[in-house]
Amino acid sequence: MTGRGEVKPGDIILMAGYAALQGTQDLLRQKRLILQKRFSTEFLRMAEKTKECLREDAGEICKEFAGGVFPIGPGGVLVDLWNFGSEYSLGIEADLREIPLRQETIEICNYLDINPYEIAGSGAFLAAADRKQAEALEERLKNSEIPVSVIGYFTSGNDRVVRNRDIRRFLTPKNYTDQRQDKLLSAQKREED
Repeated sequence: MTGRGEVKPGDIILMAGYAALQGTQDLLRQKRLILQKRFSTEFLRMAEKTKECLREDAGEICKEFAGGVFPIGPGGVLVDLWNFGSEYSLGIEADLREIPLRQETIEICNYLDINPYEIAGSGAFLAAADRKQAEALEERLKNSEIPVSVIGYFTSGNDRVVRNRDIRRFLTPKNYTDQRQDKLLSAQKREED
């Protein structure tokens, strides 16, 4: 999914939808017994309802306004931020605190010691747009009741950086893939014990 095709340094990066919703649904299916030990039936029922927030039409709306659109895939939003920058041979500066997450996702991932930014995010999209396009896109998504957040911007160069307050982390595709696999294996091992 590409959008209108033009992305340049200074363009804003928006995220349409919530990070890790698909991963949350996967964890609810795969780790049900473990989660029932910690969370109430009502909480798990609410977490299951988050699948209603998956809006595939968000990508089509983004393509109308954005220079570039990138779907969040199985590797999570951090991997796809790196991939988004790579697709246009640009750097990225993003703010971790601006990436939208549901509270249910945060609590489930926290309990299982899994980073919610590193699990499947199908149904959410990254979009690149200049300021005018970004404002129009933001308005259209909000009118369609799709959550949207400005999470960063493109830079010249190749550094793909995520900030969390004063801490800056450089994204690379390999280290996030390896860490995510280690976390999932660790959660699997706990389930077997």
